Amino acid sequence: MALKYLDTSFDRSFSKVEGLTWLPWIGDKFTSTTPRVLVLGESNYDWSVEMEEEDVPLVKARLKNPSFTRELIEVNHGMNRKSHQRFYRNLERAIFQESYPDGMLTDLFWRSVAHFNLVQRPMENWEKRPTNQDYADAWPVALKVVPIVEATCVLVCGCEFRKYQACKNALAQCGGAIVNESEPRWFSTGYGKHLELHLAGHRFPVVFIKHPSKHFSWEQWGEYFLECAPEVAKLIQRIQTDAAKQ
Repeated sequence: MALKYLDTSFDRSFSKVEGLTWLPWIGDKFTSTTPRVLVLGESNYDWSVEMEEEDVPLVKARLKNPSFTRELIEVNHGMNRKSHQRFYRNLERAIFQESYPDGMLTDLFWRSVAHFNLVQRPMENWEKRPTNQDYADAWPVALKVVPIVEATCVLVCGCEFRKYQACKNALAQCGGAIVNESEPRWFSTGYGKHLELHLAGHRFPVVFIKHPSKHFSWEQWGEYFLECAPEVAKLIQRIQTDAAKQ
């Protein structure tokens, strides 16, 4: 499937990352955008258990497609204004601090960022959560992708402690270091967490927020993200300016 707003210039490097099941989405405006924001989701799940028997092979085939994440952004949910998937819609609300941000803004947002899900295997169904081993396996892969795309800010969707600790544990394996670790901040649904990392010659923030799919206060979590990564305001302003011209 040809995707109009996808940048494939990193694909050769992605092919060398062991354990990367699904190719990351890279918006066509990502490389010309400052800062370069990488949005890390959590996991995909195998929804074939919800389908009729004759549709199961189609679901299994989609989950084996390396472009699965990319299609989710441009075709199925991210840039599909008819989709009501809460992960995408709530994240957009948090970024733009609006209940219903304009579709032009949200399209430009996805075209301006990189994205993939942290865990690189599908959960058995939507009720299953990643295991500690899933996170231990996933973070070394994610931390190899960050320098490839030269991300200058990482937004992690999901702030549970074991995911956070797995990130810290994996950092040493990748030759990185924690420059600063802020005190976790309690909100009504979880602790926000903020690290400043040094990896592959670059220093950048990694901000952990509540997963947007459930019990998500977009006002609070959006404000927290922008407080921890104030440079993202430049990205939002650029998107708003570009949207106004179209």
